[in-house]
Amino acid sequence: MRALALVVVAAIAGCLTPPPAENDLARPAATPPPVAAAPTPPAPAAPPPVTMAEVEFGGTVTLPPKVKGDVTVWVVDAPCWQPGGRAFIATKVTGNKFFSEVFVPQGTQLWMCAAVGDGTKPLEIYGQADRAPLLGKGTGEVTFFGLSIKLAKGKKVAAPARR
Repeated sequence: MRALALVVVAAIAGCLTPPPAENDLARPAATPPPVAAAPTPPAPAAPPPVTMAEVEFGGTVTLPPKVKGDVTVWVVDAPCWQPGGRAFIATKVTGNKFFSEVFVPQGTQLWMCAAVGDGTKPLEIYGQADRAPLLGKGTGEVTFFGLSIKLAKGKKVAAPARR
């Protein structure tokens, strides 16, 4: 009993402490503080909207003597009759006069090409406007009137493909 009294006195005096609990699975493990997320980079800016130019063309087509047939005028994004050129629009000529209108991105270079035929077959009689390239740039209506296209016989070419 004396031993029990000594243990009680020692415990009251604070001499006896229970051993530290190691790997006590009953206690939740200490969790590290949360890591702050990296800031989200800003979304890339949307490209500015494409500003279009309204471009009007007008002029005359001259055929070689004794040549008859329907004439088509194309507004093209490359020199006439070169591979890779594509037409914005094709317009039939009335009499010997033509008028055409296109909407293109500002700064687009344009060529006016004409030929006897509609382009479904190879073309033999064709030409290009006397001024080229024309620049589709400006506000309001951009106009090119008084254009002249003289047609002549040449090696067979294909009509420009549609855009």
